[in-house]
Amino acid sequence: MNHLVTSFKKSVTLLLFLTAALPALATDQDDWRKAVISITTYDSDGKLIHSGNGFFIGENGEAIASYALLEGASKAVAIDANGKKHDVMRILGASQNYDLVRFQVGTNKNNWIPISATDVSQGEQLTVVPYSIDKKSASIAATVSETSKFDRYAYYTLTSENAERLVGCPVITGNGEVVAITQLNVSPGAKGICAIDVEAGKDLHVNTLSYMNKDLQSIHIQKALPSKEEDALSYLYMFSMSLKDSAACAIAFDDFIRAYPENGDVYLSRAEFYALHADYSRAEADIEHVTKDYKDKAAEAHYTLSKLVYNKIVNNPQPAYKDWTAEKALAEAQAACDISIQPLYRLQLGYCQFVLKQYEKACETFLSLAGTDMESSESYYYAARSLELSGGDSLRVLALADSAVARCERPLTVAGAPFVLARAGYRMRCGLYREAAADYSDYENAIGSRNLNAHFYYLREQAELNGRMYQQALDDIDKAISLEADAPLYHLERAALMLRVGENEEALRSAQQAQKLSPDNADAYLLAGIALGELGQKAQALEALNSAKAKGSTDAEAYIGQYSK
Repeated sequence: MNHLVTSFKKSVTLLLFLTAALPALATDQDDWRKAVISITTYDSDGKLIHSGNGFFIGENGEAIASYALLEGASKAVAIDANGKKHDVMRILGASQNYDLVRFQVGTNKNNWIPISATDVSQGEQLTVVPYSIDKKSASIAATVSETSKFDRYAYYTLTSENAERLVGCPVITGNGEVVAITQLNVSPGAKGICAIDVEAGKDLHVNTLSYMNKDLQSIHIQKALPSKEEDALSYLYMFSMSLKDSAACAIAFDDFIRAYPENGDVYLSRAEFYALHADYSRAEADIEHVTKDYKDKAAEAHYTLSKLVYNKIVNNPQPAYKDWTAEKALAEAQAACDISIQPLYRLQLGYCQFVLKQYEKACETFLSLAGTDMESSESYYYAARSLELSGGDSLRVLALADSAVARCERPLTVAGAPFVLARAGYRMRCGLYREAAADYSDYENAIGSRNLNAHFYYLREQAELNGRMYQQALDDIDKAISLEADAPLYHLERAALMLRVGENEEALRSAQQAQKLSPDNADAYLLAGIALGELGQKAQALEALNSAKAKGSTDAEAYIGQYSK
C-alpha cells in the first residue's frame, strides 16, 4: 500500500511539473491580460524608436503587433504582464499594407489567446484587452459599430476609444477567442477605434522570395526561415547570393543547420556564401565536411569547390589563396566527373580546360554537351572560341557560332545578344560582310542604341563598307562621331569613305578635322592630300602628301608621283 501511495504522489508531482512547464491557453480575463505584451523598439544605435502593444497568439512566443511599431527597428524587447523582458528573436512575417507583423519572442512559456474561427457581426459585444501588469486593470468593453472587408479579411469599427495607447491590443469574443487586433482609425474626426481580422497577422509568413521583400527588409531583426525544408534551402541560397546583410545570412544558415542537421546541401550553399565574402577557409571547411560526412554528395562537393576556385582565379585573383589555382579547379572538376559524369560537371570541366588554354580538350568537352540539358548558346560559343584559339577551320568555327545563335531566344534578348555579336565578328573574318552587318543590327535592337558606344557603330560601319552598303556605312560613322567627336579615327574613316564614293569636299573636311585633333597623324595628311588632288588642287595636295610622308606614311609616295604629273 505504501508503495502505491508513493507512486501516486510521484505521478501527481510529475503531472504538476509538466503542467507548470506548458504554455498556458488564456481562458479568462486575467489570462488574456497575461497574453498581452508591451513592445519597445530600438534603432541600430540603441536609440528608442517606438513603444506599443502586441499579444501572443501561439505557444513558444508567437505574437503579433503593429508593423509600424517594428519598422526600422534593429532590436525589439517584449515585456510580459509580469514585467519580465524578452527579446524579439525572429520576424515570422510582415505587411505594411495590413500594418501587421508576426514575430517570435524568446520564451517557451507564455499565455496565448486562441484565434476565433468565425468573424463577428455588427452589434456584437467584445472586449479590448490593453497591456497591464496590474491584475485589477479593467478590460474595455466594445461593441462592433461597423463591419467591412480589407481584401479577404474582416475589418471592424468599434465603439472603444480611438487612442494610440489601445493600438495593437487583442479584441476578444464572448467565447474567449481573439478575433481582431486594434488599429488606429485615421478617418477625420473618428471616435471609435478600428480592428483588423487577426487571421491577417496569422497568415503572414516568410517564403522563398522574402529576402527581397521590402516590408520584411525594413525591419532589421533576424527573419525566420520558411517552414518547409526545401523552401528554406531555396531562400537561403538566394539570400546568400543577394549580397544583402551577410551577418543575418550567416545566422540564417545556422538556423537551418539546427533545424535540418541531416541536410548536406546547406553546407555547400554556405560554402558559396563564404567564398562570395572572401572567407575561403570557411568555404573550404564546409566542403571538406560534406566530402567526409555526406558520401552521397561527394561529386557535388568536388564540383562546388571547382566552381569556387575557378570564380576566384578568374574574377578575384589577388590576393592568392593557398593552392586555389586553375590546376586545382580542373582537378576538382575532373574528380566530380569521375564520380558522376553529369553534364553540369562536364560544363565546369570545360571552363577549367579553357582557362588553362587546353583548347582542343575544351572544345571536345563543350561539344560533348550536345543533346544534354547543358547544351546551350554558351556551350556552343565556348566550343567555337576554343576551336578558334586552337587554330581550327574558320568555317567550322562559324558553324559553331551559328549553333550558339540558333539557341538564342527570339525575339533576341539581352542574354542572347553577346552570342550574336560574337558571330558578327566570325562572319567578318569569313568575308560575310552583309550578314555581319545584320548581326550587328540584331545586337543593337536587343541592347538598345542608348547602351552602345562609338566603337560599336565603327564596327558595323566596317561591315557595311565592305558589303558596299555605303549609305548605311555613312550613317554609322556619323553616329560614331556624334558619340565621340574627339576621336581622330572616326574622322579618318569618314574621310576614306567619302573618297570612296567620290564626295571629295566632304573627305577633305573630315581629314582636316582629324588633323586638328591629331596634328602628327600621317593618315590625316595623306587623306587630305588625296582629297585635294581629286579636287584639282595639286600644289596643296603635294604639300599635304609630303607632310604625310615626313610623318611616316609609306603610301604617300605613290600619290605624290600621281599628282606631280
